[in-house]
Formats: sequence, structure tokens, C-alpha cells
Amino acid sequence: MLAGKALHDFIYTQVGYDPNNFVPVAWQQFHDRVSLTYNSIPVGFFSIFKEIADMIVTLGQAGLHIDSSFVPDISVGLSWGKHWANNNLDAKYGERKKWNHNYPANFPQSVSNPQEVWCYPELALAEFRKWMREIYIGDGNLSNYVNKKIVQQQLPASFAQLVIKAYNLD
Repeated sequence: MLAGKALHDFIYTQVGYDPNNFVPVAWQQFHDRVSLTYNSIPVGFFSIFKEIADMIVTLGQAGLHIDSSFVPDISVGLSWGKHWANNNLDAKYGERKKWNHNYPANFPQSVSNPQEVWCYPELALAEFRKWMREIYIGDGNLSNYVNKKIVQQQLPASFAQLVIKAYNLD
């Protein structure tokens, strides 16, 4: 019986499973961020972090998990904000506005909480999703972001291959 418990403990440790925590360790920081943003965005608006959650899950399933050094919503938000301003989308969809986004305590970014970030009118959601798919992912912005993190030694070089594979960016 003792050997069985030791074997279970060994296996759990090797795969990052904690039987007392239903969220796997690799997903914990993403879970923490989602939990803080859940239901905090002003009604009638969307946030970049919430809208790119499927990208983060896709990359996580490929082995690239969110942590304090991999925060793609900043990159996406800056790129989308430029697209928004350059195309005068306030006139088309209504004005974007600022809201307070908080990072979990285990992120170094939390020392300056709350972060004042843009949220966008829900009417622009279809355009954002198309832009995300075709421009941010399709035209190489995501690859550029990951490569920048590799150069900064915040991600291992192998992660570029994970991104290429996850999105068929050959």
C-alpha cells in the first residue's frame, strides 16, 4: 500500500497533477487571470484578453502555457488599438473606453494594478475576430511576438515551432 502511494505521488509529480487542486499546474496562471476578468468588463463591451482566450488555449494545448512572461493580450491589444485608431473604428462602432484590468498576485505586473486597458463595443466583435484570424495570426504578428520573446530569452526557441504547428503557419 505504501509503495502504491509512493508510485501515485511520483506519477502526480511528474505530470504536474495535484489531487487537491482541480486546475493543472500548467494552466493555473491562465485560470487565475480568467478568474479575475470574469464578469468584470463593462456591459456592451469586449476585452482583448477574454477574446483571445481560445488562442491561449490552442497554444497551451500545443505546450505553450501562459505565465507572467507570456502575456500575448498586451501585444494583441497594442496591434488592435493601432488598427482601431488607423481605421477610425470609433465612427463605425462607437467609442472604445478604458476599464480596470487586474493581474493575479503571482504576476509581477500586479504591482501596478489596476491596469487601465481598452475595451471595445461588442458591435466590433466580428471585425476583431476576423482581424485576429487574418492579420494578427495569419500575417505573422503572433510569430513575431513569440520570436521577440525567444530573443529576450523569455521563451525557449522550441516554442516558435509549437506556434507554427498549432496554427499551420508553414
